[in-house]
Amino acid sequence: MFVRLRGNVKEMERELRVPYNTVRGRLDEVIRQLGFEVAPTVNADTLAGEGKIAMDEGRRREILIHLEDGSMDANTAIEELETLKNRKGTENS
Repeated sequence: MFVRLRGNVKEMERELRVPYNTVRGRLDEVIRQLGFEVAPTVNADTLAGEGKIAMDEGRRREILIHLEDGSMDANTAIEELETLKNRKGTENS
């Protein structure tokens, strides 16, 4: 499917009817099965303090890259960015 859809993860998401993160997880598993190492994903929830802020910024950049390369649509990108924004808002209160 990945090859047929020319690597467009967003199209895989639509065709499989699963969230973006599920598609990424499945692709990561295929990569592992092929014998390659999968780069760790940024998980800001596991960090604290300034490191967490840096990771949130990293996740923000990651979202924008996915938006630019077409692997994430605008609505999903907005939702992801809003989630980051809301998480920051609740931590500061």
